[in-house]
Amino acid sequence: MNVPDSLSIPQVQMPDPRQFANDLIQAAVAATNSNRKDPSSDLNEQGLVKALIAVANQSWRMGSALIDAETSEPKANLTPQDIRKLSNALDAIRECIQGLGLKVIDRTGEAFDSGLPDQVVTEEPQEAISKERIIRTIRPTIMWNQTMVQRGEIDIAVPTSKK
Repeated sequence: MNVPDSLSIPQVQMPDPRQFANDLIQAAVAATNSNRKDPSSDLNEQGLVKALIAVANQSWRMGSALIDAETSEPKANLTPQDIRKLSNALDAIRECIQGLGLKVIDRTGEAFDSGLPDQVVTEEPQEAISKERIIRTIRPTIMWNQTMVQRGEIDIAVPTSKK
């Protein structure tokens, strides 16, 4: 495993915790009250609370690996152990999210199809390609129990002959 000497991690804007929790609870109530017989929509408040607690624990674990406890500043260099902690915590958060019925779709590297629900933000002409490709996911598409709850935003590469 090649572990870099340092890892540059950009500052991430976190959502308001109360608003996020309220949105999740409202979505869970809506799914519970719907007439669909889809077993994955049978989400109760206790399961949601457990998932949020697990996400909170893993985000704390990530913070302890990224932030220096004495200075409260981001660490200048991450150890291989810190990188493993971050990776494991991220995996656990993804499992919690999937357990709630959420699917996060990153289309980077896929062929572009104009029928995708994602919004194209930028088209970049590139030589040596014959078909449009997704080169960057700015915001992922998020599905909840087969319902799109967030429309993705992407950048695509287009053949120079098309421009």
